[in-house]
Amino acid sequence: MSHPPLTPEKDENGKPFDWEFERLRIFNEKMGDVLRASFARPTPGSTLERYEGAEKWPAELPKTTDLDDKDESTKAQVNWALENFSLMVLEPVTVERVELGVIPNRRTQWERAGKEWTERIVVP
Repeated sequence: MSHPPLTPEKDENGKPFDWEFERLRIFNEKMGDVLRASFARPTPGSTLERYEGAEKWPAELPKTTDLDDKDESTKAQVNWALENFSLMVLEPVTVERVELGVIPNRRTQWERAGKEWTERIVVP
């Protein structure tokens, strides 16, 4: 089965799709100040020698469009957060749900063909 490409070549107006513009839009419009700040901290799961110092990490960061009246440190943190932020776009073609909380267990699969989804009940 063939699937359409995951990367749209053109937007709804026929212009080339601008993924960098979309990444900035999500960073500014869809993320709150606290989530934005989480991208200006060390990598989650990395080792800390001690808890002291973590209080220096930003708790909130403004949008890139709201930096005019901010100090240089805040601007640097926002830029670092943006460098660490990636936009991952997934386009599922199959989805599966297994329900183990019911007896008998249930398993359902969906598959996309074009814009239509087909549902299939299968053995769990």
